[in-house]
Amino acid sequence: MADPDLVLSGLRGSHPLGALATFGLLRVLSRAALPQPVKLSWVEHADWVPRLTFPHPVARQTLICALVRDVAQRGQAPELTWRDDLKAPLPDYHAFAQGMLPTLTPEQRQTADFLAAFGSELVAMHSRPETRPTALDMTSGQQRFLRAVRTLVHGMAAEPAQAEQAVAEALWGPWRYRDPVHALGWDPHRERLHAYAAQKPIQSQVRSVKAAVWLGFEALPLFPTAAVAHRLQTGGFNAQHDDFSWPIWEVPLTLAVVRSVLSLAELVAERPSAPLLKARGIIQVYRSRRTRSDRGYGLLRPSTRVV
Repeated sequence: MADPDLVLSGLRGSHPLGALATFGLLRVLSRAALPQPVKLSWVEHADWVPRLTFPHPVARQTLICALVRDVAQRGQAPELTWRDDLKAPLPDYHAFAQGMLPTLTPEQRQTADFLAAFGSELVAMHSRPETRPTALDMTSGQQRFLRAVRTLVHGMAAEPAQAEQAVAEALWGPWRYRDPVHALGWDPHRERLHAYAAQKPIQSQVRSVKAAVWLGFEALPLFPTAAVAHRLQTGGFNAQHDDFSWPIWEVPLTLAVVRSVLSLAELVAERPSAPLLKARGIIQVYRSRRTRSDRGYGLLRPSTRVV
């Protein structure tokens, strides 16, 4: 039965990947052929879960099909095909970004937004003249951030029926962790503690919830980067890039308002002011520590409530 409000019980607001996937979902649905504007709020069950509000009723299957159509088009997007990782030579990054300017259509605007989220040519790595990537890129070693996302998207686009099942699992659960894709460090439950594993690392395969990881990637433009005092600052993180914070609210908000809410400086303060945030409609704030796994890869730890 169609309902103007859809509660997504599979996405948990206290979970880093659940929150990222929710914010990415709002971005994707805001460009879909669905009743607009779509609004996002949170409702409390066992955990905070997202609620989507539409001007007119939208059935679950209609929502799922809209997402599958969207992912089918993403594999050829310039922000995904540009290169395999985000650590680009400074001239290459600048040239690619500048190439977006002459034809700044809504589609190109999306690519520009992703580039702003990926990093900046104004801040280089310490040891080489490459862009310093967003703090949400926690890949290392042989991993390549954009290549991993591109492979995931191509796999979903190639199997629409399986993609529908994957989207339904991500949105309404339960998360079964059957998909052979990497969570990119956004899911604390997928930390591979090799010292305690029954198998050798080479024998254990990564597993995640692929539709949630894709939607998490789609959230990146809501956490843009900027050069601040010769350092790269990523939205949602404190200055040291070791804490990632996000808010919970109960009033339905459009994408534009959510973008503003996520950029509030008070969210990343060491001790956020609960009265100040509640005056703006934010009732809780969760925070996840960004650390390294025992294999040297970046990882968001289980969150704690700070407001």
